[in-house]
Amino acid sequence: MLLMQRISLPSGMDVAPVPADDEARVVEVHDLLTRSFPAGQVEDRASFLDTVSPTAEPGAVPVVIAASNAGRVFGAAVGAYMPRVNAAMALYAAVQQEARGRGLYGAMRIRLVELLDAEAREAGHDGLDYVMSEVERGGRLYLGYVEARGAYPAPCEYWQPEAQGLSARPLELMLQPARKAGPETRDELAGLVSEIYTSIYRLADPGEDPSYRRVIQSIDMAPAGDSSR
Repeated sequence: MLLMQRISLPSGMDVAPVPADDEARVVEVHDLLTRSFPAGQVEDRASFLDTVSPTAEPGAVPVVIAASNAGRVFGAAVGAYMPRVNAAMALYAAVQQEARGRGLYGAMRIRLVELLDAEAREAGHDGLDYVMSEVERGGRLYLGYVEARGAYPAPCEYWQPEAQGLSARPLELMLQPARKAGPETRDELAGLVSEIYTSIYRLADPGEDPSYRRVIQSIDMAPAGDSSR
């Protein structure tokens, strides 16, 4: 089940969605993300504006959350709902150094998932099947997903592709169960990866991408029955 409890925030802090047409605030969110992550881990501005545009890719419905106080952005979270697979992808989350340790990460995550789940319900489902995230293998964030959110790594050698100003790199594709425990077959898992590469990374032909081929090959080589946990 998805975690939806309330988190107390500092006085004056508001966690709310950013309208798609508020380009100044979207750019402020992108600036925060680029300051918070190493080079090559946040897409370039032009690509980011496409990512958060509701008309950019019909296979992805973007949601942008900002934690702000007195008009200043202190934190941001970005995700997308993928209607063809009824799953969501948590793409980015960052908090200004001075505002860390005040519950902003958790509050933004809860609000992000609430809105992504609402998109699934609007599409005619009883909610999301699961929420996916890309995280570095074995890091603190990885442990947090496993211990606090009940997530687990998809059984494949997952890679982020070189696209949109991002660098190709190995990551864990984490699955946080909601209505479903996870993909039931290798074909279903491969379909999820294909949808990520097509709708999130906007690759017209994922089969031409070496990172995609590497991931699919690892799924094909996985032992039978090892598509979910």
